[in-house]
Amino acid sequence: TFEPVAGYAADTQAELANSHLKHLPGELAVYCNDGFTMVEQIVLAVTGQSFVDFVQSEILAPLNMTHSSYLTSVPSGGSFSLPYVNGTQHQEFVNAYATGGLS
Repeated sequence: TFEPVAGYAADTQAELANSHLKHLPGELAVYCNDGFTMVEQIVLAVTGQSFVDFVQSEILAPLNMTHSSYLTSVPSGGSFSLPYVNGTQHQEFVNAYATGGLS
């Protein structure tokens, strides 16, 4: 079965803790999802809520966005497309929520 990768943000944080900058701050700008993934950890540290719960309670619910959510498991039917690599269904589902996982 397909499930989101548990602890993805915490794993990313642990990996970044052992990384070094390739350039001095301000010397170069590049887009990187890891920075957005760290927002999940910041929200958890500041609010005590998971990123999914925080976005639901503080953004989606107040705006009455009842058709928007984060996938916490992969739907078995409907209009969801399962991942394929080279024509074969991929056996891993990664949903790094803060990097664009809102549906």
